[in-house]
Amino acid sequence: MLRPITLKIDVSKIDKSHLYKGAKGTYLDVAIWPNKEGAGQYGDTHYAVQQVAKDKREAGVRGPIIGNATVPFEGMPQTEPPAKATKPTEPDAADTLEEDSIPF
Repeated sequence: MLRPITLKIDVSKIDKSHLYKGAKGTYLDVAIWPNKEGAGQYGDTHYAVQQVAKDKREAGVRGPIIGNATVPFEGMPQTEPPAKATKPTEPDAADTLEEDSIPF
């Protein structure tokens, strides 16, 4: 079963001066970073930061922390492990042949 990455954004913390117009709408760039201290009180494993334009970053401007994210099974595939294979109860036909019964 797939498990989603969940993201909670406090929209009141978005700095609207860093939104930008694109061909199909107005955009907000967000970066997700892992929590240095591990999972938070509510199970959040990452925090979300609003990105700022490159020239602003180079001038030392940092975007605000605008939310948290939860990434299940961090570092592992986002699917359930496959069901454990069961061993057949009867031997396979190839396993029952003896070396002497092979005609060549």
